Amino acid sequence: MNRKQRRAASAGKQGRETPAAPAPTAPASAGAPLTMATPGFAVALQAHRLTTEGRLAEAEAMFRESLRINPRLWPALHALGVLVYQAGRPVEAEALLRRAVTENPTDGRSWANLGGVLNDLDREKEAIAALAEAMRLLPEDALALNSLGLVHMSAKRFDDAIRCFERAVASNPTLAVAYGNLGHALWRRSDLARAIEACRRSLAIDPTLVSGHINLAIALSHAGDRDGALEHARRAIALVPDSFEAHNAEGLILFDMKRMREAVESLSRAVALNPSHFAGHLNRASALSRLGRTREALDGFRRSMAIDPTSHAAHSNLIFCLVYDADSTGPDILAECRRWNDRHAAGVPPMPHANTRDPDRRLKVGYMSPDFRSHAMAFFLEPWFAHHDRAQVEVYAYAELAAPDGVTPRIQKQVDHWRVTAGRSDEDVARMIQADGIDILVDCAGHSQGSRLRVLAHRPAPVQVSTILGNASSTGLAAIDCIFGDHHSTPEGYEAHFSEKLVRLPHFLAPFLPGDTWPEVAPPLPEDQPILFANVSDPSRIGPDMVAAWLRILDRLPNSRVVLKNGLFDDPTGHDHWREVFAPLGSRLDLEGVPGGWSENMDFYGRVSVILDAFPVVGVTTTLIPLWMGVPVVGLVGHHAAQRWANAPALTLLGLGDLAVDSYDDYVEAAVRLAEDRPRLAALRQTLRPTMAGSPICDARLVVADIEAAYREMWRRWCIR
Repeated sequence: MNRKQRRAASAGKQGRETPAAPAPTAPASAGAPLTMATPGFAVALQAHRLTTEGRLAEAEAMFRESLRINPRLWPALHALGVLVYQAGRPVEAEALLRRAVTENPTDGRSWANLGGVLNDLDREKEAIAALAEAMRLLPEDALALNSLGLVHMSAKRFDDAIRCFERAVASNPTLAVAYGNLGHALWRRSDLARAIEACRRSLAIDPTLVSGHINLAIALSHAGDRDGALEHARRAIALVPDSFEAHNAEGLILFDMKRMREAVESLSRAVALNPSHFAGHLNRASALSRLGRTREALDGFRRSMAIDPTSHAAHSNLIFCLVYDADSTGPDILAECRRWNDRHAAGVPPMPHANTRDPDRRLKVGYMSPDFRSHAMAFFLEPWFAHHDRAQVEVYAYAELAAPDGVTPRIQKQVDHWRVTAGRSDEDVARMIQADGIDILVDCAGHSQGSRLRVLAHRPAPVQVSTILGNASSTGLAAIDCIFGDHHSTPEGYEAHFSEKLVRLPHFLAPFLPGDTWPEVAPPLPEDQPILFANVSDPSRIGPDMVAAWLRILDRLPNSRVVLKNGLFDDPTGHDHWREVFAPLGSRLDLEGVPGGWSENMDFYGRVSVILDAFPVVGVTTTLIPLWMGVPVVGLVGHHAAQRWANAPALTLLGLGDLAVDSYDDYVEAAVRLAEDRPRLAALRQTLRPTMAGSPICDARLVVADIEAAYREMWRRWCIR
C-alpha cells in the first residue's frame, strides 16, 4: 500500500470572474427610459466612474446614495450587486441582483450575474434557471455561457462545461476568463495539451488574469512541468498577494514537488487568508500527514469536514490518515468507514441488473483504479490481469487517470476493454459500468487518492468486491459485498474489522511482478564490513516508538549505521525536517534521496545488510523489492491489516517467520540476532530471489486462479438469490 492522500486541486469556483460594475447606461427599464433626469441616475454615473478608477469603497457609497434617491434604479442595483460580490459578499449580492431583475426583467446581464452568484452559493437549480433566462434575452451571450459552464463544473458535468466555455469564446474571442475556465475543464477531463493551450490563450489576452495563471499552473503541474507551474502560481500571488486560490495552488504544486515543508507554509498562508474554506484545511492536512505530523493532519481533516460535511474526499483522507495513527485499531477505522457510508453513500438507490443468471458462463469482471500507471499497485495489477483465464473472464479496466504515463500502455494491453472515467460524474461512470454488463466490479483503491467509491454506492454491478491490496482497511460501503484478504494479513478474528464479508485467499493476496530491468543480486557483503540497516519507506510511516527501537538496535551493535532512502529527502528543506524528526538516531543516521528515481538507484540494495520495516504502517513493495534484491527484512506485525500486509505473509512464505514479530522487544532482538549471523546473511543474499521466485508471491497463475475461484463462488451465490 503506497502512501496516498487526496487533495482538492482547486479552491472553490476556480476561474470565476464577474465583470466589473457596468456603467448605468444599459437599455431602458421596463418603465420609462433612463435619462439624466431620472432620479439618482447622475449619481450612479459618478459611482461608475469611481469604479473604473479603482476607488471601490467610494463607488459603493455613491451607488448606495443613488439607491437612497431612487430605490428602483435597476442599473445601480445591478452594479452594486456586482461590486459587493467582488468584495466577497455573495448573499448581499444576490439580494441586490434579484431587485435588479425585478425592476427590469428584460436585462439579460443582471440575470447572468445573478446566476453566477447563485452558483457560488451552491444553489444549482436556481442558478441554471437564472442563466437560462439570461440566454433567452441574450442568445449566445459569452458571460452567461461562461457562468453556465461554471455551474456544470460545480456539478462535475465537465463535458457540458467544455461545450459552454467553447461557445463563450466563440461568441467573444477576447473573453480571457472563459479561455481559462475552458482550460480548467479540459484538465478535469485529462485533456492536458488542450488545457494548457486554452490557459495560455487566456493569458495572451489578459496577462493580469489571476485565475488564468492559477488554471495554467494546475494544468502544467499535472503535465509534469512543475517548475513552470510554480512560476505561474507565484505570478498569480504577485498580482494578488492575498489570493487564497493562488497560495492554495502554490501549496499543491510544492506538494507534488515533494517540498512538503514549503507546501505546509504556503497552505498555512492560504488558510489564514480564508479560514472558512474547506480546501485549504484539506490540502494543508494532506501536507502535514506527509511530514509525519499525523495528529495535526487528523485535526485538519476534521476541520475541513466541519466546514463542508458533504466532502467525501476530506472524509476519505481522515480514514486513510487514521491508518498512520499508532493508536487506531481495526474497529476504530471500521467505525469511521461506516460513518463515511452513512454520510456519503446511504440512500443511493441500487441500479437494476439484467445480467444473465448463468452460474457457469464467462464472467465480465471490471476493475476500478486510479493507479494504472507508475505506481506500487502496478506491480500487482499487471500480472493479475495478464494471467486471467480469458475463457472464464473478460477483463474491463475503469481508469481514473488524470495523467497516464509510460506504464499505462502496458497495463492497457493486458485487459480486454479500457474505459476512462476521469472527469465523469459518479452517475455517468455507474451507467457506463451497467451498460457494459459487468458481473463483478472490483474496487482497487478504497479510501486512497483517486478512488470512486461513490460509483459503487450505485451498485452498477450485481457483485461488488474490494481488496486490502490498495487500502488495507474496510471501505465501510454497504454496497460492497466482499473484500479479499489472506490468512496472514487478516487472521481469524479480523472479520470484525470489515463491513464486507472477508474472503481469505489461500496463498497470497495478489501476484507480485518484479521489474525486468532490476539488476542481479549483489554478492554477499564481507563479514568484516559494519552492518548497514536501511529503510526505504515513506518516512511518515515511521512512528517515534519505532525510532526508539532502532536506537536500541544501533546501541547493541556499536559499529552499525542506519540509512533512510526516499525521494522526500531530495528536497533540502525536507531533508532538514526529517533530520529533526529522527534526531534521536544522531550521527549514526544517513538520509539519502532518490535522484533520478529508483530505476537509477537499485544498486543501493547491494550495500545494505538488513531492511528495518516501518511501523505503524508496514511496507508492501518496500518489503517485497528488498527481498527480491537479496536483503532480509525485519518486520513488526501489528493488530490490523495495514500493520500486517505484506510483511506477515511474505516473510512467513519465505521461511523467515522469525523475522515477523509482534513486539518492539522482539523486533530489536530479531534485528540484532540476524545482523550478528553473518553466514545467514550471506546465504539469504544468494537464496532469497530464487526462493521468492518459486513462492506463491510471484506465482501469478496460482494466485489469479485463487481469485477466479473466489469470483465464481460469489457469482454462483448471486445467481441463486
